[in-house]
Amino acid sequence: MKEAIHKLHKNRIFSLIFWLILVFVAIIQTPNINTLTENASNITYGSKSQPAKAEAIKNRWGYQLNNTTGVTIVYNNPNGGAIKAKQQAQIDETIQKLQKNKSYYSVKKITTTKTDLAGKGQLVSEDKSTELVELDIDPQSNNLTILTNQLVNQAKVNGLKSYVTSPEIVRNTQSQKVAAINDLITIALFIVAVLVVGIYFRSILAAFVSLITLFSSYVVSLGIVTNLTTRLNAPFSVYTPLEIAIATIIMGGLIWNIYLFRRIKNTLILQNESAAATRQTIKLAVFQSP
Repeated sequence: MKEAIHKLHKNRIFSLIFWLILVFVAIIQTPNINTLTENASNITYGSKSQPAKAEAIKNRWGYQLNNTTGVTIVYNNPNGGAIKAKQQAQIDETIQKLQKNKSYYSVKKITTTKTDLAGKGQLVSEDKSTELVELDIDPQSNNLTILTNQLVNQAKVNGLKSYVTSPEIVRNTQSQKVAAINDLITIALFIVAVLVVGIYFRSILAAFVSLITLFSSYVVSLGIVTNLTTRLNAPFSVYTPLEIAIATIIMGGLIWNIYLFRRIKNTLILQNESAAATRQTIKLAVFQSP
């Protein structure tokens, strides 16, 4: 048994199994990146600031409106003329459907030109080409992004442009765009890093090994950082995944891989036995910097 274990260790099987376990755990334990990105985009204020005081007052409004978020449905005639009676009837029908399915859409209150006659001037533009419908929704009972997509599909009216907006939705949309750009840059970094290694060593195998090590490092690093964020409230921003990608791929991956591969290549000139050359290279790398 000892001889078998020694053989596994000598052939680096233990290291391979260890990293496979780390990657597997990191993948299944990494929190939802989109949720972390949306939370990171939210602006926080001091307890004595005016926005914080206004939010505290809002959370004590009562009438089941505590902790709700304001969402606005905007109807606009793209031709610039007044909304026609037929289109207004479709808007009213849409509002009635929302009223009947308030719990499904997490809607607590609907304010329209018919429910708030005093504020009608603020809900309809002067040329009557634009009309607003105000919703108070509870984002705690559902994801705001999912609710927005549902409301967008529900609010459509023939001949009119319809939008669903709020400060939170705008921030979430912006953070999602940033996250999408970060993903594209990360993929590009992976491709460039693998191509550089493959071209530098003229070896598909070296590129494949580099891809595996880079991906493993990135997944594990991202899993550690995101878990620190959710469990220990560590800092996190919309650019954190990209920063991790740059650190692991460029600094910790690409440069370090080339350094190790060159070390092994130079060592093999003097040491024909590959296992011994690998051990010697790792030993030198631990105590010496590139």
